Amino acid sequence: MSNSINWDDAKKMITKYQQDPLVIPAGNGKKLNGLIVDASHLQAIINNEEHEIEKVFMILGMKEDEENGKQVTLVLAGISTDGQIIVDNCYDYLDPCPENCHDLQSHLA
Repeated sequence: MSNSINWDDAKKMITKYQQDPLVIPAGNGKKLNGLIVDASHLQAIINNEEHEIEKVFMILGMKEDEENGKQVTLVLAGISTDGQIIVDNCYDYLDPCPENCHDLQSHLA
């Protein structure tokens, strides 16, 4: 189950990951620091008119192409109240950080 946490606890977890030697590929040999999803995509999954969505499933996936190499991504799909993965409205396009991090580092200081 998800837990609400304060930003200080989040900063500690984020910094610990960023300093760890574990490298999850973001493409171009860079370390993945996060993924950004459009809010409209989450809303489309949650507001599915044919299914009552209770949760959003974030499934790890791997893309690979000649330009960027291997890149970890998430496939997003709804989970209905009866526990079924709803595949009629899922997304896999996420902006990877470090390419698109907005101002993450300023919030970790």
